[in-house]
Amino acid sequence: MSDQDIQNIIAEARASRNAPTVTIIEEPEEVTIAPQIETPQSLDEDQTEDIISEMLGAQPVEEPIEAGLGLQYEQPTEEQLNTDADFVNPEDLYPEEVTLNDTQVNTSALEERRQELNRLMSEVDDEDLHGDTDGSGGEGTEGDPIPESQEETQSQDPREQMIPNPDDDPEHRESTSRFNGAEWFEVASKMIITFAGLGGIGSWAAFLLARIHPEKILLYDSDTVELVNMSGQLYSSDDAFNTKADAISRFMRSHADYYDTESFPTRFDASCHPTKIMISGFDNMAARKMYFTSWRTLIESLPKRVRRECLYIDARMSAEEIQIYCMTGDNESFMDEYRDTCLFRDEDADAHICSYKQTSFCAALIGGLISNLFVNFCTNLGKPLVDRPLPFLTTYDASTMFLNVRN
Repeated sequence: MSDQDIQNIIAEARASRNAPTVTIIEEPEEVTIAPQIETPQSLDEDQTEDIISEMLGAQPVEEPIEAGLGLQYEQPTEEQLNTDADFVNPEDLYPEEVTLNDTQVNTSALEERRQELNRLMSEVDDEDLHGDTDGSGGEGTEGDPIPESQEETQSQDPREQMIPNPDDDPEHRESTSRFNGAEWFEVASKMIITFAGLGGIGSWAAFLLARIHPEKILLYDSDTVELVNMSGQLYSSDDAFNTKADAISRFMRSHADYYDTESFPTRFDASCHPTKIMISGFDNMAARKMYFTSWRTLIESLPKRVRRECLYIDARMSAEEIQIYCMTGDNESFMDEYRDTCLFRDEDADAHICSYKQTSFCAALIGGLISNLFVNFCTNLGKPLVDRPLPFLTTYDASTMFLNVRN
């Protein structure tokens, strides 16, 4: 390349550097952009809904903005609202009122109730909430004795102050759950039993029948418990000087969960009301005769179809011998034989068959046999396939362990 060519290139470069710059600007098409809305610092619900509705319902741009910077919206027509299922009206997205579970919560009313409750609580003293501690209306001190009225209330059996609960239902009572499916249980739970004489015979028999939970047990005995009674009767030293009727009633509550008793600390006499089921635990013939006469008088006043629901048991015991007479109200022959041959005078009684000598094991045996007769009686009332035996006389000799029954 010659020197002249180099000079020409330099001259052209200088000329192009000093030339003015020309920029061609194409005039853009007119673009309409929705006005920006200045959002306030804090908006309530109505303002927010208005802004959203205004944004969704804003006028559309004439042409979409290039490069994806804008979208084109079209205002829906009436025909679109009625026919186009895919079209969503912005107004439907934000209804004016939303209800949860169709329940309107009035916060002002709740606040008023809360304030009223606080006001009432502020007016109540601690003594009104917890009661007097010393029973005198003033402030009690630690170690003060409990007033007698409160002490009596605390010492009472809590079950006596309770309203009957579902456990009292015979089908769901836990204390009878082991045998409440027996064929005799439903009938037995509807029976009312009268006991008279709560010594070695009556105390054990009444307690064992309480375990079956009949509808009610009536207890008659005017004697008080003595320590000597513990040789054969179901009492403890804690029962001393209490009437036998009250003592055995408490024993039923604590050891049989049975509360359907009525205790009468008196002798059963002609003024007392007989029941369909009567069990004799007397230790003398005069009382037995009066007791049986009261029961049979009741039987004769009942229709014949009802007499089979009546039961009479007379138990007699010495130290090691047992006799039990049993009859139902529809068995005339048993009742006549018992009246004519078994209700003799005390002077004619066998000295060995009386209640003057007792042993606890024979008393427990006679109580179990009486309960067995009662269960058989209830089973027969339930119309089983085969009736159970109800022997007129049951005897047991502990010395030979010989049990005999006579129908």
